[in-house]
Parts: sequence; C-alpha cells; structure tokens
Amino acid sequence: MCVQLYFTNLDVLSRPLPLSIDGLAVSTAPGALDVAERAGLIDGMPFILMDDGSYDLNLNRFFRACPGMGARSPNT
Repeated sequence: MCVQLYFTNLDVLSRPLPLSIDGLAVSTAPGALDVAERAGLIDGMPFILMDDGSYDLNLNRFFRACPGMGARSPNT
C-alpha cells in the first residue's frame, strides 16, 4: 500500500473554471469552497490519499483534529 501526502489549497477552489493544475484539467463543483470551509478545512492542511486516489476519513481525521488539539500552528 502506498499513500501520498498532499496539502489543501483553498485558493484553487475560488478560481474561475476551467482550472489546470500541473497540466491536468480540473473542475470543481459550484460551492466547493463554501463546503470546504464549513468542513473546517484550512489552507495548507495536510491530507493523505491512498494509492487508488481514495480519501480515508479515519486516517485523515488526525489532521482535521490538529487545530483543536492545542497545536499552535496549522502546519504543526
């Protein structure tokens, strides 16, 4: 099993469509930035994707909980 570490970039969600990231065409759902912010995502927050591209909610719960665990910096 291989996992990849990525970092949230909320600025990408606020750009007008169409998007291109590293030469790949990307589309976002309308309201994606609002949903991400309501979910508590912050810019630069790390997350892990599995080798099949899936997002494991339980594995990434640690990163989402860090700001509430007394971490002084979002990058802790």
